[in-house]
Amino acid sequence: MNIKSHCITRIRKYFIAYLFLILAFNTSHAQELLNNLSPDDSAAITALAVYPEVVRKDILQTCTTPEVLLKMETLQKNSSENFRKLVSSYSKEEQQKIWNLSSHVNLINRLGEGDKKSKEELEKIAADYPVQIRETAINYGSKHRDLLKSIIQLNQNSERAFETTIIDYPDLTKDALRRLIKYPEVINILTSNMKTAVILGDAYKTQAQKLEQKLETINIEQARQNAKDYEEWKSGLQKNPSAQKEMDEAANEFANDQGTQTAQVITDVDINYNYYNNPYPYWYGYPSWYGYPSWYYRPYWYDVGYYRGPQGYIYVGVPSPYFGNWYFRHNHHHERYNHFSDYCVGYYHGRHRGYSGFNREVDHWMVNNDKRVPKNFFDDDKQRPERIKELGKFENDYDKTIKNDPRKIVTRDQFLSDNAANYPYLKPKLNEARPQENKVVPGQRQQQPQQHTQPRAEPNARPMPQQRPGNQEPQARPRPTPQPTPQERPQPQPQARPQPMPQPRPQPQPQARPQPTPQPQPQARPQPTPQPQPKPR
Repeated sequence: MNIKSHCITRIRKYFIAYLFLILAFNTSHAQELLNNLSPDDSAAITALAVYPEVVRKDILQTCTTPEVLLKMETLQKNSSENFRKLVSSYSKEEQQKIWNLSSHVNLINRLGEGDKKSKEELEKIAADYPVQIRETAINYGSKHRDLLKSIIQLNQNSERAFETTIIDYPDLTKDALRRLIKYPEVINILTSNMKTAVILGDAYKTQAQKLEQKLETINIEQARQNAKDYEEWKSGLQKNPSAQKEMDEAANEFANDQGTQTAQVITDVDINYNYYNNPYPYWYGYPSWYGYPSWYYRPYWYDVGYYRGPQGYIYVGVPSPYFGNWYFRHNHHHERYNHFSDYCVGYYHGRHRGYSGFNREVDHWMVNNDKRVPKNFFDDDKQRPERIKELGKFENDYDKTIKNDPRKIVTRDQFLSDNAANYPYLKPKLNEARPQENKVVPGQRQQQPQQHTQPRAEPNARPMPQQRPGNQEPQARPRPTPQPTPQERPQPQPQARPQPMPQPRPQPQPQARPQPTPQPQPQARPQPTPQPQPKPR
């Protein structure tokens, strides 16, 4: 572990100890914190609440000793780095196959153990596993046995280190952790939201029944909200052919960008295969080229929320945050698919939906651009798609200017001022008072949705394709909304030490020199109020 990582780990340990100290002196403080959660913490709890009751109990038991999560995170970083070294010499395409194979630990053990196996033996072993992985299993079992043996050894080392780490903890905690390790996205939620984990653990020690009831209530409410959101998303797209057409084009671009092919018609074999039974092992993380935490290999249509069936478009839910992050991270999407961007803004912003998953990515994009655009820029009217298109074009043009001459310092304001005639919708911003650009205000989000890498994670809960709700009550286990990505804590800006003002020298008929009027500091945009409903490939 490098010095920077070691320092971060120590700081987080001190932070946990500090929270414990607070809670120890005030047993009611945990409930107070639960009632006054930030949007990120609230969304993290919602993401945990959507899991079945047995998983939630393991989560709460683990949170009673949150320091073990930091130890596991350290182990994970080391084992993940070792796994990436093992596969680094392979092409990206081959690495993806190895990652997919790694999600079937027992299959790797059977392929790599003992002497080299014949093709018939390999085919017999592969027949016990999903058809999607069989060809890869046979190929690597035949041609890459050394790699499989190295992965087996790494698996064994990771498990031994894990057992050594938890050996001194109570049996209830050890059993809970052994079960939770099969849900790597849950472990990642907890390690990425340590304050939330500490609060949950303390509350579980003092008021377990009340906390369990609260999570069950969130679970049921989220199921209902997911069903409602799904219906509104689907019906809205069906009434907006321009947005639906552009979403289809964006989905094809997404599939190509992710290295997968878009099938004309999805077969029953693909639909019936549960892609969420076999996550990537927690100890390895997920592929480094993923722009957003995704612990499960799955086809593109799981992320975009629909597929083409024999009868046409079949919607399975609102797009995933993985797709949302990819879409809103690239400015050219808003210039190219401005009607779909407009639909996303209207769907979330107009209904003030929960702060998690796909909605969170829409919110990030709007907040990041709020101080860059004129007032009422995102108001719902017929011109909004054209305004969004112009914003995408402006950001693309500005990025190209910076890229072509990195040594030339050009602010957005200056670029807009020099080219105002090209951006009539953005031009009014030049006449509005605005804070100085490029200064990060404490509490304000980053300028762009960023590619998220370890350890920052907005881990994917284990979602299931949603069925069209009829007159029946939604099931208690919904398609989980992946929880929000923890934001980097903004560092406080150092305050300049005020200098004493020099006294004016006496002059004939002296006039007091007026003191400069202090300029107001830019205020961070308030965080959205958490709703009943709150960052996977």
